[in-house]
Amino acid sequence: MSDHQDEKMQSIEHRISVVYTGLFHACDNLPIPIGLPQADDAATVMAAVRRVYAIADEQPIPQEQREQLATGACAWLAACDLYGILRTEYEESRAEGALGNLMVAREAFKALGDWILDND
Repeated sequence: MSDHQDEKMQSIEHRISVVYTGLFHACDNLPIPIGLPQADDAATVMAAVRRVYAIADEQPIPQEQREQLATGACAWLAACDLYGILRTEYEESRAEGALGNLMVAREAFKALGDWILDND
């Protein structure tokens, strides 16, 4: 990989971690907390986030916040999937797609976190 590609991959990896931290804290502060792993095992973490997506509608929060939770989880998972592909087959548009998905996830978790703080 070129230096540009290495830098982009490091940026994606860092943002995946940062956005996951936002999801982790939001889930921990939901009315019915969802415990997420702090483990470094990607398969365990991704399975847990898939579960968040699957049960988002069960939270006793307004529909908009349930949608933020589900959308953020889905976008984060999509970014992780793209990152996995990029590791073996780098393509700039795929890298930009991963970053775009992480932006969507970050904004969804930020809005959810703001709602949680306002309603705590």
